[in-house]
Amino acid sequence: MMWFGALCFYGKPEDITHVGVALTQRTMIEAGGGGSKTLTLEDAIKQNALVRLRPIRRRSDLVAVIAPAAVAGMAADDMALMRDMAIRLLGTPYRWAGDDPLAGFDCSGLAIELYTSFGLWDGRDVRAQDLYRHFRALAGSRALLGA
Repeated sequence: MMWFGALCFYGKPEDITHVGVALTQRTMIEAGGGGSKTLTLEDAIKQNALVRLRPIRRRSDLVAVIAPAAVAGMAADDMALMRDMAIRLLGTPYRWAGDDPLAGFDCSGLAIELYTSFGLWDGRDVRAQDLYRHFRALAGSRALLGA
């Protein structure tokens, strides 16, 4: 099973509240920590809210891990570049509704940044729930866990 680049969704199927991107079968990169109360860099610093590595199964509300076919079809060089980009983003501040490496990311903003950079998403800014609905229904996507 190919876990790298798969999307890890949390919450409930009808109310996805968080998304991360798998780097291995056990580890994902996520932007998190502050929620809607993290609007500025100062907020993120106070709350230690940032892009970080976390265990995929750290939360009991894991709904699904979905691997889009386009990720599985990536060339090895592109996978290495995506992994390097993800690692470079570690420590980026969390910011509610954030989608910028300089200003900060929220969870869906981080996933969209990685996916858009490698042609896996069309650049539309969406919420975690929208990503879940899209990739769950997309032909060729595989549920590695849940559905």
